[in-house]
Amino acid sequence: MIRTCLVTLSISLLGLVTAACSSTGANWGAGVEPVSVDPASVLKAFDVSRPMDVETAQVARKAAGLARDETDDALLRERIACYRRFLVTRCLADVMSRQRPVESRSNAVEVAANQSLRESAALELNQRTARTLEERAAASATEAAKALDNLKSFEARIEAAEKARLERERDAPELERQAKAARADRERREKENAIRRAEAATRAAEDSVFVAERERRLEENRLRLQAREARERALRDQRLLEEARRREQSPAPARSQ
Repeated sequence: MIRTCLVTLSISLLGLVTAACSSTGANWGAGVEPVSVDPASVLKAFDVSRPMDVETAQVARKAAGLARDETDDALLRERIACYRRFLVTRCLADVMSRQRPVESRSNAVEVAANQSLRESAALELNQRTARTLEERAAASATEAAKALDNLKSFEARIEAAEKARLERERDAPELERQAKAARADRERREKENAIRRAEAATRAAEDSVFVAERERRLEENRLRLQAREARERALRDQRLLEEARRREQSPAPARSQ
């Protein structure tokens, strides 16, 4: 029973070797021993203990994939070649002992490349965010300055209007005396009509002054509110900008090797 199993296993292994030889080439299938894969020579151009730039990381990631395919094929050839040797088990154990560090090296290079690409993408995102916040802060500062200029212009107009009103009030008594002197020569009826017209004009002037004063106060309150909101937005955007700069300047977390 044991002899039958050994014969069956030998026939199966012989078929596996024949099929592998046919698919991987005629040179080593004809008896040429494959070159042993040295784990120390796999992807030795890349140092996973040091950070990679974007271009190097992209090249390393592609190289890791190619190296994985090539080493898998080479190790398969070595395992198949082991069945042509006397000490098959020792040969297979040697291949297995080299396969693990080879795979570990390919995985390490690929992981390091991916991590470098992720860190580069995160840094680029932080830089874009910082630029956006800088532009927003500049726009807020410009808006606040414009609102302040509008408020100053409005206050200057109000001051000029108040000055003109005071001048009119100062000159009003003299004008009234002149009007009375002119109306003294007129007849009593026209004098009464003139008095009524003057009283009506005075009331209208007082009403217009009251309305203008109320509108002035409303407009002044509105502009002051706009200026305060603009200053608050500018301070908020400045805080966000400083926070983004601190995150950008903070050291990147240590990468595991």
